[in-house]
Amino acid sequence: MSLANNGAEDAMAVLHECFDSVDQTAAWQWQCAGANGIRMPISATFADGFLRLMTGPVATLDVPEAIDRAIKANANLDGGVKFAIDAERSGLSVCADIAVLDAPRLRARLGWALAGFDRAAGILDFGVAPPVADESVVPAASASGVVQLLQQISWDHSESQPEEWSVALDAGSAPPAKVRIDQGQIVAGVELARVRNSPATSHRALALFLLTACGGLRLVRAFTSELEAQTAFRLEVAMPPSPAPEEADHALAALSVAWQMCAREAAVLLDETAARLYLATCVPSFTHQPFNEKEN
Repeated sequence: MSLANNGAEDAMAVLHECFDSVDQTAAWQWQCAGANGIRMPISATFADGFLRLMTGPVATLDVPEAIDRAIKANANLDGGVKFAIDAERSGLSVCADIAVLDAPRLRARLGWALAGFDRAAGILDFGVAPPVADESVVPAASASGVVQLLQQISWDHSESQPEEWSVALDAGSAPPAKVRIDQGQIVAGVELARVRNSPATSHRALALFLLTACGGLRLVRAFTSELEAQTAFRLEVAMPPSPAPEEADHALAALSVAWQMCAREAAVLLDETAARLYLATCVPSFTHQPFNEKEN
């Protein structure tokens, strides 16, 4: 039996353990429901050694507030979960990718991811504060654990400041990824671009582009952080508190690929004219207001 088949069998067995109902919809694809109180059904697909979990669309693309809220929220989701735009561009979905190494580790990672889905469930429901992550579910990462992990993998790294490490990505001119502990998990991230907070055209175009790109990328999510009069757009991978070296390798490789795919296009969208054309092409209703008027 091939390793791929072994991974698919592990995925199917663990899904049956963690969900109340699991219905096979195609080869190595399942529709799952009823886990930890999560009401929305989740589709699961096994391919190339990864299990992808995804909800159906939770918001349409013609609502700028939903796009903005989603990319901001990506910075605070647990379990490697992210908001992204699905391949059919039908709307915003919630998804997560898990490297299938063995059944016990998959079981732990699936529980970690489902906690992230639970947290994501209320974020786009305006006015509803997402629940605080239960840190007792997954022990927090430690600085000594990060050091040990970096020593076990082949990526060049150095400590850039206390409890933050720089890792050279395999992506040409990409800046080093910053590795740190955040909300108990290990994250590696890199900045793509900064935009002025006004006008909003480039901000919206970048958010839409990066959420779309990350929908097709494993492990990587796009998020924003607010600076004085600016917004920074970043790419990030989140790892569990005690990842296997293989999981860290996958994460850093995915971040390298994401940088190569997104950096040039992101730079183009810093131009307001290019951003307007991109928005008009992707979501024409975005151009109704305020783009047909002068923005302050």
